[in-house]
Amino acid sequence: MAAASVLLTLALRPALVSRPPNLPAIARCPPPLLAASPPPRSPLLNPEVSLGVGVAILLLLVTNRLFTEDLLNSQSRADLIATAAGVVICLGALSNLDIEPRAAEPVALAGERVDWVDPAVAPERRRELAWAAAQLSAVEGCASVLVWDGARTVAARGLVRGGGGGDPGATVVAGPLVKLAVGRASGRPEYLRALQILPGRIEFSYLPEETQALLILPTAAGAGGGAVIVGADRQRAFGEDAVRRCAAIATEIVGVALT
Repeated sequence: MAAASVLLTLALRPALVSRPPNLPAIARCPPPLLAASPPPRSPLLNPEVSLGVGVAILLLLVTNRLFTEDLLNSQSRADLIATAAGVVICLGALSNLDIEPRAAEPVALAGERVDWVDPAVAPERRRELAWAAAQLSAVEGCASVLVWDGARTVAARGLVRGGGGGDPGATVVAGPLVKLAVGRASGRPEYLRALQILPGRIEFSYLPEETQALLILPTAAGAGGGAVIVGADRQRAFGEDAVRRCAAIATEIVGVALT
């Protein structure tokens, strides 16, 4: 009986393994290998969960101390180790938390609104300066844009203090902070994120009195260049991307227009 079963299996094997004529050729291909899925992430790696575990450990230790009358030396040592473990867990969770500062509220600024380019500048350069000032004014939080060529103001857009009278070209009076930024060999922008808490704010008497943040953008590296002064209506108004974009406009557009 066993021999008959073996013979029957051998007889049917070609029919079982052969491909029917109407079966597409792709069926002969081996099935694709499935990509190995990443191992599941442990919930304890979540900073919020880790922080809760660490706080719970510390609370349990405090409760144990309050309701235990006689403490053994071994228990004291165990509590000390557990306290250290809870503190380490809490510190690790806090270091991994993605905490962002709350966005500052905009402040209503009082001043004279201007949109001016020095008519003494060549027409083509005037268009470049006007375009650059418009682009900088479009950055979120920007309230004032002033272009200083190293001797006088050549463009102003937005709010300035007392911008309606006198010579617009004399608006910017460069103080120590502007001169420091312009004279820096690296050409790195100077970003004052909270202008109102700095004593140097009195230098910028041509901007609205309540200007909250300030960005000084040199138009060229090294001494002898000008600067673009951008005032904002809120603290920490400009992120890293905005600062890089403004710096590129100051050097590539304004800097070329002033040469």
